Amino acid sequence: MHGLGTAALLVLVGCGDAGSLDDGADDAFPDASPCDVTIVFDPSEPLLGIHPQIRATAETTLPGVFDYQWEVFHDGSVAFEPAQAGSFRAIRFDAPETGVYSVRVTVPGCGFDERDVTVTDPNAAFVDLRMRVIPPPGLPVPPIDKIQRVFGGGDKTITAYFERGLDMQTHVTDGTNPVEAYLRFAPVSQPDAVIEAFTLLGNVNARLLSQRHRVLVIPVSQAFAPLRVDDWTPIQPPDFVVSAGLPISGSIVDSAGDPIANATIQLVVDGVPSTYATTAANGAFTARATVRTGPTTIAVTPPPSSGLPRLSVTTSALDLTQSLVITYGATPTRDVAGVQTAPNASVVFTGSFDAGTIRTGAATVTARGSVRAATTSNPSGGLASVRVPGVLLTAVISDAERTSLTTVDLTTAVPTTLAAPAMTPFSTIIEMPAGGPVAGAELEAVPLGALAAAGVQPVRFIANASGVVTGSLVAGARYQLRFHDPRGRASTRVVETEADAVAASYPLVKALTLYGELLLSDSDAAVDGAIVQILCGECSGVDRHRPLVETVTRGGEFRATVPDVGVQ
Repeated sequence: MHGLGTAALLVLVGCGDAGSLDDGADDAFPDASPCDVTIVFDPSEPLLGIHPQIRATAETTLPGVFDYQWEVFHDGSVAFEPAQAGSFRAIRFDAPETGVYSVRVTVPGCGFDERDVTVTDPNAAFVDLRMRVIPPPGLPVPPIDKIQRVFGGGDKTITAYFERGLDMQTHVTDGTNPVEAYLRFAPVSQPDAVIEAFTLLGNVNARLLSQRHRVLVIPVSQAFAPLRVDDWTPIQPPDFVVSAGLPISGSIVDSAGDPIANATIQLVVDGVPSTYATTAANGAFTARATVRTGPTTIAVTPPPSSGLPRLSVTTSALDLTQSLVITYGATPTRDVAGVQTAPNASVVFTGSFDAGTIRTGAATVTARGSVRAATTSNPSGGLASVRVPGVLLTAVISDAERTSLTTVDLTTAVPTTLAAPAMTPFSTIIEMPAGGPVAGAELEAVPLGALAAAGVQPVRFIANASGVVTGSLVAGARYQLRFHDPRGRASTRVVETEADAVAASYPLVKALTLYGELLLSDSDAAVDGAIVQILCGECSGVDRHRPLVETVTRGGEFRATVPDVGVQ
């Protein structure tokens, strides 16, 4: 528990002489002891100023008169007194500050217990974070992924429980024969705590929470449409029965109306994907889905050699019971073979533009085109052949020494050269919220925009003893900068900036500490080696899945530093 084990001891005895707590007391009372002791707090969730004192009572499982040896800590030892004259079975202590108060009681001949209680400011602001807990290898329990409300103004304690769950077995069939499939189980109380599974001869086994789930079933064979079941329970589960579904048909043509063969298309209708479909020589396709109404995302991938962009659109305006006519716009394509740039480099052309339309009956929507075309340069710097749309694109050029970003105008012709500008040096100081450098702080520069589209990976820098970080970023690029103190003295700060606009200094965010305990719900046994991640609770996209902090439980305990949103 937080705070215990290093501070000076305060020991009082309820029925006998005062004495010191034996350091070996933990070993004297194994889990199998016939007598257990538990601390109970009153109030259990004290508020600053409203509950000036906290009462802690030692409850034992055997009757009798015992000695009670107490310790209380909050940034050092805290004085306490008996809650009732003549007995130290219960104590009380003042709580004039927010934060975590750690209490331990040892009852010779019975056992010991240690628990934390958190004092919260009633005017504290709060933030909803996500806590994701991944069980250690060999522990067959479902993961945890839930919203954790954190009040500002002081450190907090949290207890998380792994539910044992249920061993579930069911089947995927076509009504008669087994069907191989991928399954995704999302419990209704924790929709991000997903369990994935695959069938073997149509059989699927998984350990799931004992509650209702939303299940997505994606058959391996394109003869069967994916299936979603919204109200499914692992208790005596029925089989999943898949079918050919409903046809969604159409054609893909160029701006002249000529068919485009070997393009692929997939739809996601009301959250359920269709099968993939590939166009025939006449441009026709037929995908299969279990539903044809609801918000629909359509994605079209042209043949790699065509030079056409990938099309995508999300809409509710199309009638999927009618034929889809997908038409590319009149954008020319260019072959960049022979264009000169840095030697022995990889080059990725990226960009997006309105590139086509999708029509059913009288309804027409515009589809956005996205480009990601990769090639390489030879030792002389000449590019290998690849076709790209004749529009304004960005080229990301990477060799052994640097990465460069340059704009390429292909609207009228192919340029003879691609410039590879030098990287932009930067220097910044990472500081504590109240000032002062953070030695050993980390800066992770996460590429955005064209760099991200080209697959450029984040780069990490470490501050020196003066908190100074120096390095180079891609000129003209945009980054998300993530500043982090590995020692947990402040919380992660996240900013977005251009490579040439890095500020002279960045203070970290004022933080509070979450002192956590991870237990098995059916035994209160501590879980060691689990991965605990704290994530943004309201973010979307990539940021929803990128942890603010990550740690591992030791002895069932963990500590995480998160932003302190303060008091209103």
